[in-house]
This record gives sequence, C-alpha cells and structure tokens, in this order.
Amino acid sequence: MYPDAADTVEGISAWWMRQSGKNISTQDVIAVVTDLCSKRFLNGKALDPHRVVYSLNKTKSDEIKKMLIANNE
Repeated sequence: MYPDAADTVEGISAWWMRQSGKNISTQDVIAVVTDLCSKRFLNGKALDPHRVVYSLNKTKSDEIKKMLIANNE
C-alpha cells in the first residue's frame, strides 16, 4: 500500500486509523506499534526525546505478508 510511509503514534492515530474507518484509541495504537517493533516489523527513529517516527522494516516484508495472509484466512 504505502511501503515508504512513516509516521508518529499521533499521526497513525489521527490519520491512518481515521482513514481506515476504525475507532482505535491512541493507547491501542501504542500497544500495536510496540508489538510490531518487538517483532522488528517496524523501525523507530527518534525525532527528539519525545517523538518517534515509525516505518516499515522492509527486510521483514515477506514475513509480514505471510502473517497478514494467515490472519485473513
């Protein structure tokens, strides 16, 4: 979809979740982002001590695709 996209938790909550039509709290986004980072599916880059921009770890693309397919079956 948008493999080069990068955003903060706030941006994900405000833009990406709103665009999906899903009502997901910022706390839920933080939990999911934390989980995806622990699996190394997302990379985080600190903009400053209080803001991190997250992006897809492209080296994990095949693993992510397999997980998405399995979750949609």
